[in-house]
Amino acid sequence: MFRFLVWLALAVPTFSFSQKQGTITVKKSNQEIVIDEISSDSIMQIEDDEVYTIVETMPEFVGGQEKMYRCLINNLKAPHSHLNISRIYICFVVEKNGKLTNIEVLRAANIDPATKESWIKTIDNMPKWKPGVQYGKPVRVKYTLPVLFKIN
Repeated sequence: MFRFLVWLALAVPTFSFSQKQGTITVKKSNQEIVIDEISSDSIMQIEDDEVYTIVETMPEFVGGQEKMYRCLINNLKAPHSHLNISRIYICFVVEKNGKLTNIEVLRAANIDPATKESWIKTIDNMPKWKPGVQYGKPVRVKYTLPVLFKIN
């Protein structure tokens, strides 16, 4: 067993890594292999007004999802025109500063226009969110919030 471990240690090639001015290289014995070459021209440029759907760090409500849903429940002033369980999808943009804009109801089964408007106002009055991040910079992100609720 000991001979096998010694042979294994000798058989595994040694690697050394280096990084200099945008190039990451791996040296294996006497060979140099470039695994990634980065220049300032090749990094994706972030457009100021572009709205992303997927980013490295998605936006989130400060305090987490549970606190967000509590905020919605406490602030929703929906008309009590009917008794049922409904599913609603609300879409909005989380801006770079965390403010919510472009709020719209995408799909809402069995919900009257007054209830939709109430949801839009509730989302509009939410506190600022933690913005999404792409390449280390805050960006605008489109966010869809599914909600299942019962009106009593």
